[in-house]
Amino acid sequence: MNIVADENIPYLEAFFSSFGDIQKMPGREINAASVKCADILLVRSITNVDAALLEGSNIRFVGSATIGVDHIDQQYLENRGIQFVNAPGCNADSVVQYVLATLLHLSRFYQLDLASKTVGIVGCGNIGSRLQSSLSALNIRHKVYDPLLTEEQTGVQSSFDEVIACDIVTLHVPITKTGSYPTHHMINQQVLDRMSTDTVLINSSRGAVIDNQALLQSLKKTPKLVALDVWENEPDIEWQLVDRLAIATPHIAGYSAEGKARGTEMLYQAVAAWLNVESEIKLNELLPVPSVKKLVLSSQISGPLVALDILLECGYKISSDDKRLRLIQNRSDRNEQFDLLRKNYGGRREFSALTVELAEQVENSRLAKSLKQLGFSVVESNVS
Repeated sequence: MNIVADENIPYLEAFFSSFGDIQKMPGREINAASVKCADILLVRSITNVDAALLEGSNIRFVGSATIGVDHIDQQYLENRGIQFVNAPGCNADSVVQYVLATLLHLSRFYQLDLASKTVGIVGCGNIGSRLQSSLSALNIRHKVYDPLLTEEQTGVQSSFDEVIACDIVTLHVPITKTGSYPTHHMINQQVLDRMSTDTVLINSSRGAVIDNQALLQSLKKTPKLVALDVWENEPDIEWQLVDRLAIATPHIAGYSAEGKARGTEMLYQAVAAWLNVESEIKLNELLPVPSVKKLVLSSQISGPLVALDILLECGYKISSDDKRLRLIQNRSDRNEQFDLLRKNYGGRREFSALTVELAEQVENSRLAKSLKQLGFSVVESNVS
């Protein structure tokens, strides 16, 4: 069995070496010649999988270690009888935690009072629904817009106009150009003009959900707080945007150690099922021990927002990811450096890797419940 895989998929050898020979390549360099004699193709979002890539090849299985599938011609694969799987939800927790880190960073450095704000969530799938749960745990008001889901699935639905009128708007949709609700350039010049000058805009879904040129022109006229993790035309992004953003990161919202590795595990399980063999390798056996395993919080913490701010300061500093992107923006090889930032990303740990102990017996049971809802492991102190 011959396997061609994006070299940025973690734990390839650990999961797939028992199935055959693995040829690892940069995702942007995977081409028709390299896959011609392969049986299995494993990609991430930067490799377009279509007739131009696969026609005349021996490929029988395609796996994408991603939530999104806009880079995959699924109709072509179906017509060719090629098995296809992706990894829905694999990095949903990672993206949610990136958004929470963004909100806490803006709160800390731009005096954004989150307790008084309403967050508008556009898209309530794997990520949007988990963000909704996290905001509830933090007692942050929010509204949801997802025309593809029912109110029973999302809770009380709001209209698109109501959601973009919120204090903070965060986008969690796939990229689509057809259908009743296309998302390509969903946030265009007209929508930007309708938003308040105080609106905070966050995009960690797909770059082309926002018209980047329209956003640049809008920010030139009226500065506002915008955080982008995804960009049109990566890695040849609109670099002029970077200096006008509150947060600019190189498409790493879903790049937690767990998020990336979970996608590999899901593909491994799918290939094992396709080959009708037992899947024996477990993700928790491969992940490294986190640098910080346990933290103790005083019972005097005033609430979940304060607690999360402290925990993030001890763990993930989103400002570091922002700084890395800004450092390359004036380099002649900045497009190549953008890809290298993703390739060499250390992989922050998700909340589930951290145990939080609430010190003293006066622990606030509400705080414990909120932290568990955010994904932390919580233990109670026996000290009275």
